[in-house]
Amino acid sequence: MQGRGIDLEIIYRCIQAGILYESREYHNCVFVGRDAAGTPRFASVRGTYGNFKQDIESSDKRYNFVLPSCPPSSRFVAVCEKTLEDLSNMFNPVIRGWVNYYGRFYKSEMYSVLRHMNRALVRWARRKYKRLAIHQRRANYWLGRIARQEPKLFVQWKMGILPGAG
Repeated sequence: MQGRGIDLEIIYRCIQAGILYESREYHNCVFVGRDAAGTPRFASVRGTYGNFKQDIESSDKRYNFVLPSCPPSSRFVAVCEKTLEDLSNMFNPVIRGWVNYYGRFYKSEMYSVLRHMNRALVRWARRKYKRLAIHQRRANYWLGRIARQEPKLFVQWKMGILPGAG
Protein backbone atom coordinates (compact mmCIF):
# COMPACT_ATOMS: atom_id res chain seq x y z
CA MET A 1 0.00 0.00 0.00
CA GLN A 2 2.90 2.34 0.59
CA GLY A 3 3.88 1.81 -3.04
CA ARG A 4 0.59 3.48 -3.92
CA GLY A 5 1.55 6.57 -1.91
CA ILE A 6 -0.63 5.94 1.16
CA ASP A 7 1.06 6.95 4.38
CA LEU A 8 1.62 4.25 7.02
CA GLU A 9 -0.21 6.25 9.69
CA ILE A 10 -3.35 6.36 7.54
CA ILE A 11 -3.10 2.63 6.84
CA TYR A 12 -2.75 1.81 10.55
CA ARG A 13 -5.65 4.08 11.50
CA CYS A 14 -7.91 2.40 8.93
CA ILE A 15 -6.94 -1.05 10.21
CA GLN A 16 -7.59 0.02 13.81
CA ALA A 17 -10.96 1.47 12.79
CA GLY A 18 -11.87 -1.88 11.18
CA ILE A 19 -12.39 -0.44 7.72
CA LEU A 20 -9.34 -1.92 5.98
CA TYR A 21 -8.53 -5.61 5.76
CA GLU A 22 -6.33 -7.92 3.70
CA SER A 23 -8.03 -10.63 1.65
CA ARG A 24 -6.76 -14.08 2.54
CA GLU A 25 -6.46 -15.61 -0.91
CA TYR A 26 -4.80 -12.87 -3.02
CA HIS A 27 -3.64 -10.40 -0.32
CA ASN A 28 -5.69 -7.58 -1.83
CA CYS A 29 -7.01 -4.65 0.20
CA VAL A 30 -10.63 -4.80 1.30
CA PHE A 31 -12.15 -1.40 2.13
CA VAL A 32 -15.29 -1.52 4.28
CA GLY A 33 -18.05 1.09 4.48
CA ARG A 34 -20.24 1.16 7.58
CA ASP A 35 -23.60 2.70 8.41
CA ALA A 36 -24.19 5.08 11.35
CA ALA A 37 -24.59 2.11 13.73
CA GLY A 38 -21.22 0.70 12.64
CA THR A 39 -22.64 -2.25 10.69
CA PRO A 40 -20.63 -3.13 7.55
CA ARG A 41 -22.78 -2.33 4.50
CA PHE A 42 -20.22 -1.93 1.71
CA ALA A 43 -16.98 -3.64 0.71
CA SER A 44 -14.63 -2.93 -2.14
CA VAL A 45 -11.52 -4.93 -3.11
CA ARG A 46 -8.47 -3.23 -4.63
CA GLY A 47 -5.32 -4.96 -5.84
CA THR A 48 -2.15 -4.10 -3.98
CA TYR A 49 0.07 -4.20 -7.07
CA GLY A 50 -2.09 -4.14 -10.19
CA ASN A 51 -5.20 -2.30 -11.28
CA PHE A 52 -7.61 -4.93 -9.94
CA LYS A 53 -10.86 -3.37 -8.64
CA GLN A 54 -14.06 -5.07 -7.52
CA ASP A 55 -17.06 -4.14 -5.40
CA ILE A 56 -18.37 -7.02 -3.32
CA GLU A 57 -21.74 -8.33 -4.47
CA SER A 58 -24.79 -6.92 -2.63
CA SER A 59 -22.77 -4.00 -1.22
CA ASP A 60 -24.73 -0.80 -0.74
CA LYS A 61 -22.77 2.12 -2.27
CA ARG A 62 -24.65 4.58 -0.08
CA TYR A 63 -22.33 3.41 2.71
CA ASN A 64 -19.06 3.84 0.85
CA PHE A 65 -15.61 3.65 2.44
CA VAL A 66 -14.77 6.80 4.43
CA LEU A 67 -11.44 7.67 6.03
CA PRO A 68 -11.67 8.24 9.78
CA SER A 69 -11.25 11.89 10.68
CA CYS A 70 -7.79 12.90 11.79
CA PRO A 71 -7.22 14.09 15.35
CA PRO A 72 -6.30 17.80 15.64
CA SER A 73 -2.76 16.87 16.70
CA SER A 74 -2.15 14.91 13.47
CA ARG A 75 0.36 16.32 11.02
CA PHE A 76 -1.46 14.68 8.09
CA VAL A 77 -4.33 16.01 6.05
CA ALA A 78 -6.36 13.79 3.74
CA VAL A 79 -6.92 15.77 0.55
CA CYS A 80 -9.74 14.34 -1.55
CA GLU A 81 -11.59 15.81 -4.49
CA LYS A 82 -9.56 19.02 -4.47
CA THR A 83 -9.14 21.08 -7.60
CA LEU A 84 -5.84 22.53 -8.73
CA GLU A 85 -7.05 25.95 -7.56
CA ASP A 86 -7.81 24.51 -4.10
CA LEU A 87 -4.30 23.07 -3.90
CA SER A 88 -2.90 26.40 -5.01
CA ASN A 89 -4.77 28.21 -2.23
CA MET A 90 -3.61 25.64 0.31
CA PHE A 91 0.07 25.48 -0.65
CA ASN A 92 0.98 28.93 -1.97
CA PRO A 93 1.48 30.48 1.50
CA VAL A 94 3.82 27.60 2.42
CA ILE A 95 5.68 27.81 -0.88
CA ARG A 96 6.04 31.59 -0.44
CA GLY A 97 7.63 30.92 2.94
CA TRP A 98 10.08 28.46 1.38
CA VAL A 99 10.95 31.01 -1.31
CA ASN A 100 11.52 33.72 1.30
CA TYR A 101 13.79 31.47 3.35
CA TYR A 102 15.67 29.48 0.71
CA GLY A 103 15.82 32.44 -1.68
CA ARG A 104 17.86 34.35 0.85
CA PHE A 105 20.07 31.63 2.31
CA TYR A 106 20.24 28.69 -0.08
CA LYS A 107 18.99 29.63 -3.54
CA SER A 108 20.18 26.47 -5.33
CA GLU A 109 18.24 24.30 -2.88
CA MET A 110 15.13 26.44 -3.36
CA TYR A 111 14.91 25.45 -7.03
CA SER A 112 15.21 21.80 -6.05
CA VAL A 113 12.34 22.15 -3.56
CA LEU A 114 10.14 23.94 -6.10
CA ARG A 115 10.81 21.32 -8.80
CA HIS A 116 9.86 18.68 -6.21
CA MET A 117 6.56 20.51 -5.67
CA ASN A 118 5.88 20.33 -9.42
CA ARG A 119 6.59 16.58 -9.39
CA ALA A 120 4.17 16.20 -6.47
CA LEU A 121 1.51 18.04 -8.50
CA VAL A 122 2.08 15.63 -11.40
CA ARG A 123 1.59 12.68 -8.99
CA TRP A 124 -1.60 14.31 -7.69
CA ALA A 125 -2.91 14.68 -11.26
CA ARG A 126 -2.14 11.03 -11.99
CA ARG A 127 -4.13 9.94 -8.93
CA LYS A 128 -7.03 12.31 -9.60
CA TYR A 129 -7.52 11.75 -13.34
CA LYS A 130 -7.89 8.19 -14.58
CA ARG A 131 -6.66 9.04 -18.08
CA LEU A 132 -3.33 10.22 -16.63
CA ALA A 133 -2.87 7.36 -14.15
CA ILE A 134 -0.45 5.28 -16.19
CA HIS A 135 0.95 8.09 -18.33
CA GLN A 136 3.74 9.98 -16.55
CA ARG A 137 4.67 12.00 -19.65
CA ARG A 138 1.04 12.84 -20.48
CA ALA A 139 0.47 14.05 -16.91
CA ASN A 140 3.63 16.17 -17.15
CA TYR A 141 2.46 17.73 -20.44
CA TRP A 142 -1.03 18.29 -19.03
CA LEU A 143 0.29 20.17 -16.00
CA GLY A 144 2.82 22.05 -18.16
CA ARG A 145 -0.01 23.23 -20.41
CA ILE A 146 -1.97 24.50 -17.42
CA ALA A 147 1.15 26.21 -16.05
CA ARG A 148 1.56 28.07 -19.34
CA GLN A 149 -2.13 29.03 -19.50
CA GLU A 150 -2.26 30.17 -15.86
CA PRO A 151 1.29 31.04 -14.80
CA LYS A 152 0.12 32.85 -11.65
CA LEU A 153 -1.62 29.80 -10.16
CA PHE A 154 1.38 28.59 -8.14
CA VAL A 155 4.26 30.64 -6.73
CA GLN A 156 6.91 28.52 -8.46
CA TRP A 157 5.14 28.98 -11.79
CA LYS A 158 5.25 32.77 -11.35
CA MET A 159 9.01 32.39 -10.91
CA GLY A 160 9.28 30.46 -14.19
CA ILE A 161 9.76 27.00 -12.66
CA LEU A 162 7.23 25.14 -14.77
CA PRO A 163 6.49 21.40 -14.84
CA GLY A 164 7.64 19.35 -17.83
CA ALA A 165 7.25 20.32 -21.42
CA GLY A 166 4.03 20.87 -23.26
